[in-house]
Amino acid sequence: MKSNYLFFLSMLSLLICFSCQQEKSKEGNSVNFDWLIGEWLRSNEEDGKMTYEYWQKISQKEYKGLGCTVFAGDTTFKEDLKIHRSEGAWWLKVTGLDNSPVSFRIVSVKKNGLNAENPDNEFPKFIKYRLIDDQLKAFVSDDNNKIEFVFDRM
Repeated sequence: MKSNYLFFLSMLSLLICFSCQQEKSKEGNSVNFDWLIGEWLRSNEEDGKMTYEYWQKISQKEYKGLGCTVFAGDTTFKEDLKIHRSEGAWWLKVTGLDNSPVSFRIVSVKKNGLNAENPDNEFPKFIKYRLIDDQLKAFVSDDNNKIEFVFDRM
């Protein structure tokens, strides 16, 4: 009887610990995107163009970024980027040239990567970021097309 009681207490303790870990994950407290922080220069850009991404951490639940392309001394493309925690989920919000923001729900987070999607957006529907060997790789895609952006740390 005593061994059953000890077994029950052990299982209850494990369940409580597991529940605490699950709650921490639900709140996103253990998630961070610090690997994005910094200044990045696109290395696979067309000749004559310079594309940059800049990321900074605002708080535990918010990161801000800026992406821009310069050609012949003029900024030809600019987008504001934001990763934030809202409504129990992480979101990647992109505000482009036409100033209409598009939000992508971050559906998976890895140590040095994220996958985001918005199946209702025309293009892209999917955005992936990966930090691989000090290179930041971004992939934007839909069901038929995929564009890869490779950035080196500046």
